[in-house]
Amino acid sequence: MRYIRGYMIRFSIVFSIVFLVIITGCGEINSDTQKKVLVSALPLIDSPDAREIPIKNTIIWHWENRFEKQEVHKIKQWLSVIDVAIIDTYGKYPFDMHFYIHRSKSGNEPVPWAHTTRGKDQGVHFHVNTTYSITEFLTDWTAQHEISHLSIPFVGKENTWFSEGYATYMQCQVMQVQGVLTSDDVKYKYATKLANCKQAYQSDLTVPQAADSLKKAWNYPALYWGGASFFWKLNAQYSSEIQKTLPRVIAEYVKCCRIGHRSPEEICETLDQITETKIASKLLNDYKTEPARLMFEEF
Repeated sequence: MRYIRGYMIRFSIVFSIVFLVIITGCGEINSDTQKKVLVSALPLIDSPDAREIPIKNTIIWHWENRFEKQEVHKIKQWLSVIDVAIIDTYGKYPFDMHFYIHRSKSGNEPVPWAHTTRGKDQGVHFHVNTTYSITEFLTDWTAQHEISHLSIPFVGKENTWFSEGYATYMQCQVMQVQGVLTSDDVKYKYATKLANCKQAYQSDLTVPQAADSLKKAWNYPALYWGGASFFWKLNAQYSSEIQKTLPRVIAEYVKCCRIGHRSPEEICETLDQITETKIASKLLNDYKTEPARLMFEEF
């Protein structure tokens, strides 16, 4: 009976998620009708054991505070949908992911704060406010951003522009796969965000140097989106020169080479091996040697 019940639960979740993607993939998530569909596609599961909710990546749950049964269901629903989009974007991660769930009663959003952990374990600390609805959790960007970080190694605080730029660019790709952003939404977001941060990089400093100055000035939006410009350009070059998207190349990277590497240079060298080009390494060299203002001319 336990196995039959588990199978029925898995079928229900998979069918609901497929239905969710079909419904939301071609339209805006902003309408009330679609928000209702988004919620109805994810029924709360009356399982006495929340661990029966299927997650495709291997996830180790750490409940850092006491959560009620329905709160646990909501959090696992939320992250199960995100995990499906992560799998579809990057493939299965070659390690266990540790999710640390903390209660937060502050903040004006479902996830006021989150950060990755990169020591012995690979994972994310989520500080969540469970008063928000499942729809608000699903349309929040934090989980897509933080879990995207894990698809490449930690490259050091000195390379924040690279790691945060990567996660900022890729979060939009995951949200498109998830169905909460359309392709037009993603294009518009990239265009507006990159144009908005252009002024911050009108300098003879290199992009990493300019990003360090922005970090000291607490201008994190410009820091993150300035770094995202690198990956926007990388995707554009891959699309035109080898007819592959950056997410497709990264999925190959995760499958073959995710374990290891400690620098942007090593990551880019491996991307070059995968694509049989020098595109990533050349672009990285431009960002590290040319004036930042030149890197932002097209925006």
